[in-house]
Parts: sequence; structure tokens; C-alpha cells
Amino acid sequence: FQQLLMTNGGGGGFNSFLGRGGGVNMKDGRRSWLAYCHMFSPVLYFVSLLMLVAVLSCGIALIVLPKRSTPSTGSQQTATTPAMSDSNFRISFSKINRVDYGDGVDQFIVKNLFHPELLYQGANPTRTFIFPFPTGAFWTNLVLPPTQNQGLSFPVVAYPYAFKWSDTLVQVSYSYSHRKEETKAIHDYFYPDLSFACEETLSGRHVTAFDPLSVALQYETTKKGLWSLFLVQGSPYVNMEYGSVTPVISALSTFEDIGCPPLANYSFVGNKRKRRRLESSGYGVCYTDSSTDTTKTVHGVQFILTTTEGWKWIIFASEPLTLEMDTRTRAKVRATEPYNGAFRAAIIPNRTLDDLSMSSGMQRLINHAGIYPIHGDVTWSFSSGSPSRSGFWSGASFSNSSDNKQRVATVSIKFKTRSFVPATSATAPKPLLMLALPHHAVRLSPSVMLGPKGFDFSYNTIKG
Repeated sequence: FQQLLMTNGGGGGFNSFLGRGGGVNMKDGRRSWLAYCHMFSPVLYFVSLLMLVAVLSCGIALIVLPKRSTPSTGSQQTATTPAMSDSNFRISFSKINRVDYGDGVDQFIVKNLFHPELLYQGANPTRTFIFPFPTGAFWTNLVLPPTQNQGLSFPVVAYPYAFKWSDTLVQVSYSYSHRKEETKAIHDYFYPDLSFACEETLSGRHVTAFDPLSVALQYETTKKGLWSLFLVQGSPYVNMEYGSVTPVISALSTFEDIGCPPLANYSFVGNKRKRRRLESSGYGVCYTDSSTDTTKTVHGVQFILTTTEGWKWIIFASEPLTLEMDTRTRAKVRATEPYNGAFRAAIIPNRTLDDLSMSSGMQRLINHAGIYPIHGDVTWSFSSGSPSRSGFWSGASFSNSSDNKQRVATVSIKFKTRSFVPATSATAPKPLLMLALPHHAVRLSPSVMLGPKGFDFSYNTIKG
């Protein structure tokens, strides 16, 4: 039970009801649930005993039920569903519609935060969406009623980052950087290390797509511009796309500086105002452009933002753009004109690293920035024979009672991606760069793993 709560305590539905709101830390939900368990432990033990008896009773009933030749009424099986059909056993309880009990999903979410294409438009008054609502998804806090803190949502976590959104902005937190350790607890607090917004007036925002590993968000402007974000589990970057929208970035407090990646040896190609791609024979693509006593301006496709707290973020753009910072307030970095293209941001987790140019992690972030995930899917398959490491994860084998052969389950994670440049180009990007939790890494194929020498950065989380 504790393990289940720990798994869901990082931004799922639990936190939204048991958290502290606003600046809730990702430990609060778990702590609140466990406090409930300890406070009413005699009652819960009794209830748990009853549940155990009920489960055992159901299990016995399933064993003795005769095999049926046709599915029971109400069974919803498809040819591609890898689950057992009702012809194998009968479920000992009936399917119910929560709407019949006055507890429809639209009672606790803001359904207008979903894109209209995801809303059910038919005649059935009990349906809200064109899909079964995923009540346990990692992103559901985004569609709950907002908090009193600037209309922001409760946090969701797509490791290694946590996110909040409102009608006007998206906040990103590398929560490990705000970790507080106590004798009996570790807290990773949410603070908006970077906030992303735009200069244009926004007319709406929606969840446009989701899957087991990601959720896609979209803002629309009054001038038909689009700003999209892809929150993908395991991505070391914050992934965005802008369509005729002017990016604005804010720091937790202020920015110390905006500049270029170090040791750059640049050659500039074409007219910078015509969005021609920049090329470089060195480390990055960026140069300082017409700075004054009150404004610092940089132009290019790679930038380094340094915050007052000492954290560095590297920014990648698929097309050249100009960013400027008011050196008097240092509160915001903004583009000088509407931008069209992909936009990625990644924190450099080693704050004490003196020479970024010698870091293999830094080089990896730059080399792999040109391809980014927008969706993720999880599939699995079973095959007879000896265990193998052919998939991303290959799990424990077990004996089949019918043929007594060893069987192996292989779980695969696949990401749908987009690139800065077409895949057929001579400058096509390197493979997708993702992060794995330690217990996932032990099951990954060595051919896709980067060791400490190949990637000397370490992103920390409270999970895993």
C-alpha cells in the first residue's frame, strides 16, 4: 500500500485532494495519505481484512465457474485487446456507470480544458468524452479546478521536471533543486524555476492529446497563433512549439545573465533577419547582438540563461531568433518578434561544474537537441524460449502450466518524434535522448545506454 502511494504521490490525482495547494510539495500527498492510515489504523485493518476475504472469495468463484463459449452481455472485447475474454471466466460484479450515481467525471474536472475534438458531441447525455477518462493519469491535476494561487493548477510531474499551468503561462520546476531533507522525510518542493508565456493575448488553452507517457497542451492567441507544449516522461528537455507567437521567459527571482554556450567559434551564414539557419564549426550557434547599457541582446539558435540562484538553462531553437533582456530589472527574457519553430529548454543539473565545454552531458544535450518527443506508447509481448534482452525491458520468466515452457515478457517504450530539420537532410539529428530511472536502466539494452563517460550529468528525482 505504501509503495502504491509513493508511485502516485508525484503529481497524480492524490495530491490534488490531499496536498496543500499552490506551492504544494510532491511529498505532501504521500504524507497525508500515510497520516490517514496511521490515524485510523484499527478501522483500516478491519476493512482490509474484509476486503481480503472478499477478494479470496471472488478468486475461488472465478476458479470454479465453468468455461463459457460466448461472451456475456455488456462485454467489450476487440480483436486487438490482449486481455482474457469473458469466455475464459466471468467477472463476479456488474459494470456500472458512475453517472447513474451522480458522480460523473465532469463533476470534478474542468471539461472545457479539453480540446473540443476530445469532447463527446453525440446524443447520449451520460457521456462527456470520446474516450474513457484516465482517472489515474499523471497529468490529471492539469484539468482539476485551479488553485487560488494565480489560477495555477496543482503540479504534475513528467520527470525530471514538474509543471503547473494557468490561462496565461506555464511554470517549470526542477524540484530536486529545492529539496529539503529531514530525519524521516525528504521533500522536493515546487518552485517556478522558469515560467514560459508570450507577448500576445491568449484566447484559450486545451489538452489536445495524451497517452501513458505524455500529455500535449496548447494555447491559442486572438490572432490565431499557437503555442504547444509536450510534457513527456523522461525527457531532459522542456519541449515546445511556437506558431506566430512571441516567447517570454521569466526566472524564479531574476536572471544573472543571458549569453551563448562557451567556446563557440562561429561563422554566420546569410541575413540574420531572414531566419536563415546558422552554422558553426565550434560548440554552439549564438552571438551577442547590439547590446546597450539597458538591454542585452543575443541572436542565434542556442543560448545559456543563468539565474540568480546559480542554475544554468540551455535553450535550443529550430530557427534563429533574437532574445533580449532588460539589464536593469533582469526579470524577463523575451523574443523581439513572433517566432515559428520548435523551442527546447534543459537545466544543466551540475551547478558546480566550472567548465561546461568539457562536459559530455552538455555535449549530448546539444548534439541531441534536434529531435524531440511528442507522444509515447507502451507495448508488451510474450514469447516462449530463454530470457532475452532484445527489448527495452525484458522481465521475469514464468512456467506455463499447459506446455511447461519458459516464457518471457518484453515491454517496449516507443516515442513519436519531430525534428528541427527533415529526416532526409544531410544534417539530420542524432537519435532521441531520454532519461531512465535506475530500476529501468538495469533492463535497458546496453546498445542504447550512455554510461558516466558518455553523459556525465545526473538528473535527480524523489521517485525511483
